[in-house]
Amino acid sequence: LNQGAYLDQALCSLFMQRSDDLEIIVVDGGSTDGSVEIIKKFAGMFGGERFWGSGGSAKVRKCESSEVRELEATANRANDGRSSEVLKCESSKVCAAELKKGVHDNFRTLELANFRTRFLWCSEPDRGQSHAFNKGFARARGHFLFWLNADDLLLPQTLNCLRAYLNEHPSAEWIAGNQIYIDANERILRCSRGNHWHDFLYRHAPVHVYGPSSFFSRDLWNRGGGADETLRYCMDWDLWLKFRKAGARFERLDHYCWALRRHSGSKTQGGERSKEDIHWQEIHAMCKRNGLNVTFAGIWTQRMWRLVTGCYIRGLVDTLIWRKKNKVL
Repeated sequence: LNQGAYLDQALCSLFMQRSDDLEIIVVDGGSTDGSVEIIKKFAGMFGGERFWGSGGSAKVRKCESSEVRELEATANRANDGRSSEVLKCESSKVCAAELKKGVHDNFRTLELANFRTRFLWCSEPDRGQSHAFNKGFARARGHFLFWLNADDLLLPQTLNCLRAYLNEHPSAEWIAGNQIYIDANERILRCSRGNHWHDFLYRHAPVHVYGPSSFFSRDLWNRGGGADETLRYCMDWDLWLKFRKAGARFERLDHYCWALRRHSGSKTQGGERSKEDIHWQEIHAMCKRNGLNVTFAGIWTQRMWRLVTGCYIRGLVDTLIWRKKNKVL
């Protein structure tokens, strides 16, 4: 809600995956900061369809700008096999076709394989992030699901890496990747690698999975019962525990999938002491409700295991490498 300053980049990070089997569903809680205008630009460009919680649906009118018409014509030629040229337009006029780099006045071209990505969106008051998850996934058609927060980024080649893994492991139903922490200006703060599944550790410590770097089957989502709408902060931790109860074990994808943006307007990174206290109170109550006996020894055992398996040292090395790149997209 009201993350319009970063929404353009979040959506671009999805479309730059160059996927012909991607479905993007934007669920906005009624933002008033210009987010809806940004969504409409993308919807006009990609034939987006607007929906409402009541089930109504209306086709969004295509943008009438010459840039969009030219872009669509180029895409049609490319899909017919008569052209393979890069699709270009000015970001100031059609924000979906350009991708911002680390500084706001510097852009690079977004290349799109085709325009077959399905794009749905809504903007209306809701009951919070968990409700948005449930409402969006109820509309989804794909076999695998994941979410992306409006102020975060899906990192390059993530979906290609996921497809390759699933082709080699067709029985997998829950895949977990790694994440990068960035600041408001997309500077690299640090890289964080996750460990592989361990039954004993996850009986005494939270399941170590990063939110939008987690990809799960629709069947597993349904078996888990969806997101708990009474939770404001730890609905993802709760979901992982429900997946565990449903008999699932994540498989680790050795790829950085998600860039988590730390900034003052973030729900969990605002720096308010009262907010942090509520956050942890909710986590403790959620763990207890799910029968997870989190112990001091269990948490430190998990940390030692991550140290022994190289998660920390590899994350440090990766941080230095990514900082040399000086960009995440």
